[in-house]
Amino acid sequence: MKKEIQRYQGEARGELVREISETFPWGHPAWAPSVPVRAGRLRGPNSMIAADTDCEAVSAWLNETGANSRKTYDAYRREAERFLLWAAHINKSLSEVLRDDIVEYYEFIKKVPKGSPLLGSKVCRRSNPEWRPFTGSLSKNAQRNTQLILSSLYKYLTDSGWLYADPQPRKKIKSGYAAAPLTRSFEDVQTNAVFYFLYTQELAAETTWQRMNAAR
Repeated sequence: MKKEIQRYQGEARGELVREISETFPWGHPAWAPSVPVRAGRLRGPNSMIAADTDCEAVSAWLNETGANSRKTYDAYRREAERFLLWAAHINKSLSEVLRDDIVEYYEFIKKVPKGSPLLGSKVCRRSNPEWRPFTGSLSKNAQRNTQLILSSLYKYLTDSGWLYADPQPRKKIKSGYAAAPLTRSFEDVQTNAVFYFLYTQELAAETTWQRMNAAR
């Protein structure tokens, strides 16, 4: 009788965990904790997407933005996954993440602390238990693309009503070069396209390195 009670208690705890946390619909890393499922202060009252949780909403964004390009899908998923795992690390759901949190995240990726559970010691395949979303601090180009991709995510979530406000800080990204008078300049979309191209080249180089390591 005691064993039966313990079994039922275990099942009840399992159901509770499923109600308050979730895993990525596209596949969850074995080492990573599940993601909190809570409706934070930014959750919109009327969503126009068929999602019940933050991860499902992010998955809907990935399916739309990456529908025509596997490279785009993979790059966007990578950044979203990093951000969600970081949010889970500070025990927040996506709709609980506020502006101060995002500023903290952008500082985090500039210099990923040694000993962080999100930091791996080597580049390896995502299916490897030793895989982690970061292997070191991000380059300036990668930092900019992280911000561009998260801006795309938050625009989708606010436009669709999943979130009623975008908490991202409105801060211009400095190029690091002295300003000079120009008669012509890129439009924002052209600038973003250039940085995205550089980012995908960086991602491809890392993927090649992963393949070389896996073949050893």
